[in-house]
Amino acid sequence: MYNSRIEFRFSLEGYPLFPATNENEHMSMILELINLPSKDYMFSGLRWKHFFSKDGSAILFNDSEGRIHIPGSRLMESSAQSNDPLFISFLKV
Repeated sequence: MYNSRIEFRFSLEGYPLFPATNENEHMSMILELINLPSKDYMFSGLRWKHFFSKDGSAILFNDSEGRIHIPGSRLMESSAQSNDPLFISFLKV
């Protein structure tokens, strides 16, 4: 469901929500916006060690421009570039 919302936003606005150049940068951008998943969900993935430490915190990576994306530090409102509250709530669910 989350992927379909991202694709819907991309089709409306014409550019990706997470314009990453590699997998680590992409995960960092996602975590910056939606924060960390539950530990049960996090550790159920096959490749969790690539993105998370054993204590459940994110491994921080510099992106292609040298920025570090802190989990949970970005608001959907600023990312969606829309003032429509219905659209924002649709993306958040």
